[in-house]
Formats: sequence, C-alpha cells, structure tokens
Amino acid sequence: MITAEKPKIEMHTAEEWKKINEEKEIEYRKKLEMYPQELREKIKEYKGIYSKELLEYLEALITLEVDILRDNTYSKEQIEKLKQIELYRKIVNYNAHTISKKLLPKTDEIAVDGDCLKGELRATYLLSTLFDIRFMTEPYLNFDNNIGIAFFKNEDEPEKRKKEIEKLYKRFDEEDKKENPYDPRECRQPRRRKIGGPRIPVTFPHDDWEREHTSRLESYDLALKHLESMDGLTEQQIKENELSDMIYKRFEQEYGPFENNEINRRQHENTGIQLVKKNNNVNFIKKIRYYYE
Repeated sequence: MITAEKPKIEMHTAEEWKKINEEKEIEYRKKLEMYPQELREKIKEYKGIYSKELLEYLEALITLEVDILRDNTYSKEQIEKLKQIELYRKIVNYNAHTISKKLLPKTDEIAVDGDCLKGELRATYLLSTLFDIRFMTEPYLNFDNNIGIAFFKNEDEPEKRKKEIEKLYKRFDEEDKKENPYDPRECRQPRRRKIGGPRIPVTFPHDDWEREHTSRLESYDLALKHLESMDGLTEQQIKENELSDMIYKRFEQEYGPFENNEINRRQHENTGIQLVKKNNNVNFIKKIRYYYE
C-alpha cells in the first residue's frame, strides 16, 4: 500500500493573496514599461555593425508598428541570419507576446484558476496556460519558420490514462524494490576543512540515496493518486477549453482563415499536434494537452 503524504503547501487567506498579487501586478507593470526602453538601448550597441534599415526594422518591432505575426519583410534566408542575433530574438518575442495579449478577450470577466489575478498578470497567466509562443518551433516537425504559436486544448482519454497509471505502478514497484547499495558504516567521508575557511559538511552517500529514493516514491504516489481520482475533465479544464476556443477564434479572425491540416503523428502520437496555418514568419499550431503525460 502506498502511503506517502502530500508535501505541505503554504496557505494564505483571500485577502493576503489579493495583497500579494496587487504588489506583483505593480512590479510587473513597471518591468513591462521599462523593457521596451531597455531593448532600444541595446539597439544602439549595434550601430555601425548592422545596416540602418535593419536597426529601423528592430525599432519598428519594438513600437509595434510592424506585426511580426504577419510580417514578410525578410526572406527565409535572411531570417535564418537574423536568428543568430540574440537581440533580434528578444525583440521578436516582445513583439509577438505584446500583440497577442491585445487579442485576448476581456480576461478579467472570465473565471480561471487564480481568480485573484488581474490585469497584466492574468493575461500572462492565460498566455502560458492556453497558448504558447516560441521563437523556435519543434525541430522534429521540420518547421523552419520564425515563431510558433500553439493553442492548447485539454482532453482526457481513459485508455491513455489507464496506460499511464500502469506505467507509474510499474515504476513505483521497480523503485520500491531497490536496495540501498551503500553501507552506512563504511561510506562516511572524512571532514575536510580549508585553512581559515568554513567546515565542509560531511557527506553520507547512504543517506543521500535514501532521500532520493523516498522522494521518487512520493512523486509516483502523488501522480497515481491524482490520476486515479480523475473522471473526465475537471470544471477548470472545461473553462480553459472554452477560453482557448475564444482565443483561437480571435486569432483566426485576425490572421485566418485557419485550416485543418493533419501532421503525421505516428512518431509523436502523444503530442497531438496539428498545423492550422503557416505564414512567412509564424506557424499556428493546435496542441492537445493530456495532464497525465
């Protein structure tokens, strides 16, 4: 019988969480306001190194005069060269994330996990939870474009979940049967001390192995309890799917129409990836998310 206890989680009252997140929101907004200027200062370092046209283009990306998600200023070959510039990647990420947030629905009117989040923090949460923007896309899909935007959809397949549970039980049993290879009486290392320096702690390989062994068993136990308690999608996951659909339609209105072009998924069956649109700079991708993988 698996009896590992869940780790303790620090709890706060609703008022405490509200205050914590208000402080985070203020700090986050300050960083957002400063970041464009930081990027402009970086551009100045490239004067005399790159062409005036390129530097003006980077400036236009920062001011959002150019939408990287639809832009075709540079050819595929030129973009490959631009990718080597760290500043270009940072500016592209800033442009794509900022423009994408403008396309989000009125997020404060939608109930999601972390209901105390407001404004920019909530938008950032939705960006990371419901869709993902990456400068470099998955190499195994042979995507050679500049950016990949993935829209996530939660799904629950009982057969997949059952196989994952069986896999976890097997891993738990294998780990549980392992015996500590170290003898606690023979593995103590002598204390070492540098002259004038602090004493270096004694290391006990036997105890280190026990801690790692117990930690792995506890992680398997928590995962099993979570999977065995699942019965279809949770209310939160259903809300996320509804919101993900809203965001997907908003992007389709802006950059569509999107299509349903299936990708060969035999090698990566569990990823549930589907390419729906490919522009000069961006791949729009649908992804199925299984919370037990």
